Amino acid sequence: MRFDLTGDTPTLSYTLHDDLGDAVWDPLVLTPADLVNGACTWDSKSDPAELARLERFRNGGGYYGFDPPEGWPDKPYYDGQ
Repeated sequence: MRFDLTGDTPTLSYTLHDDLGDAVWDPLVLTPADLVNGACTWDSKSDPAELARLERFRNGGGYYGFDPPEGWPDKPYYDGQ
């Protein structure tokens, strides 16, 4: 997390890194306007690929493109059967 209070508008930048230190996606940059009560900015600030995965999951598909078998997770799943 990085806080920049030197500009006209203060910002918070959050970057998620993997185990090798590489950024997973572009930094999330928030301003005070993004953090007020009632503001909904997550959908415009989120990574488009992650939003597509979330929509796929909400529609009953697998989050990463893998469609779980019918009844999962309530029944065991072994070797693709």
